Formats: sequence, C-alpha cells, structure tokens
Amino acid sequence: MDELHPATEGPRRRSRRPDKPIPRAELLRVARSLFADHGYAGVSMADIAHKAGLQKSSLFHHFPTKDRLYREVLDGVLTELAEAVHAAYAIPGEGFIARLDAASVAAARALGEDPTRARIVMRELLNQDGTAAHLDVIVQIIESTTAFFEAGAAAGAWPRQDFQQAVLTIAGIHCFFFSVPAITQRISGTDPFAAAAVERRVQTVRDQVRQMLGVPPKA
Repeated sequence: MDELHPATEGPRRRSRRPDKPIPRAELLRVARSLFADHGYAGVSMADIAHKAGLQKSSLFHHFPTKDRLYREVLDGVLTELAEAVHAAYAIPGEGFIARLDAASVAAARALGEDPTRARIVMRELLNQDGTAAHLDVIVQIIESTTAFFEAGAAAGAWPRQDFQQAVLTIAGIHCFFFSVPAITQRISGTDPFAAAAVERRVQTVRDQVRQMLGVPPKA
C-alpha cells in the first residue's frame, strides 16, 4: 500500500486552478490583444481564459465581469496616450513649435510601439463600449490639444485657423495608419509596427502636423 500511496506525495492542486498563478498584468495583456483584434462584442471571457491558459472561473476571480475587464484595458490605453501627449505639451523651457513636434512624435510613437492601442481607440470611438468617463478622456485630449494650438497662435507660433477641425484631422492622421495594419502593410509592403516603419511614420506625422498648422518644415 505504501508504494501506491507514497508518504512524500503532497496535496493535489485543484484542477480548476493553473499550476502557476498568472499575473494580472498578463491577463490584461491577453485581453487587450483580443479586444483589439475582435472588439468588445467579439470576445468572451471564455476566449480570454483560453488564450491565457486558465479556467474561466479563475479569470472571474480577477475580473468579475467582462465589462470590468474591458474598462480596465481601455483605462490603460487612454492613460498611456494622454500621458504621452500631455508630457510633451508641458516640457519646460521649450517653445511652442518644439513642444508641437514633441507631442506629434510622442503620440505617433506611442501608437506605433504597441499594436493594440490605435485599434482599441478606433473601436471605442465607433462602438463606445466603455463608459462616459472614457469618452471624457478622449474629449479631454482633443480639448487640451485645441487649447495648446490656440495658445500657440496667440503667441505667433503659427497662424490662426479652426483648431477644433485641425485637431480632429490630426487625430485621424495619427490613428488610421496603425489601426488598419493589414491595409497599411499591403500598400507599403512593410509591417507598420517594424521599428524602421514606425520611425518613418513618426517623422511623416510630425511634418504633416507642421504643414497643417502653417509651420515651416523641420530643417
């Protein structure tokens, strides 16, 4: 009997729990990738659990509802983008044009360094699966950029124009390239998220934003 039940055998882990606990950050990463690819409606908690390699009940232990999980994913994406843009506008000791360039570069690079960001933002703008607070964050980014453009015009850095329209157009310039990678890759023949392609896009966006505001090209 001892050979069949050795004393050294420890207690069995319940089959519903993974052998190694999965960090919350990893669950958010998996969910973020799936939401970016398929949207909120196209992803179930079972899909996320399967992709993460755990039972659905274990996923519910971390996130009680899909809505709660999606909101946390969206919080992360919007916070990352807002911080990148606002940090550039707030660079101390720099003029308006230098900060304009820094914001253009920071936003384009933030979208290019993570393939999920632009797609999640575009899906949220179309479907509004988040909360009013999430929409508020997007509006705040647009409004703070509009205010920055107004201040620059008042300081003589660039001519006055309808800056609300300009900001909406610039948002499209930033997001579209990275939100439809299959199209951009087919047109360019290059993975849009490859390092060289991202840097090329960063410089292109910077120059296009300058042109829209009537600022001479960067030397």
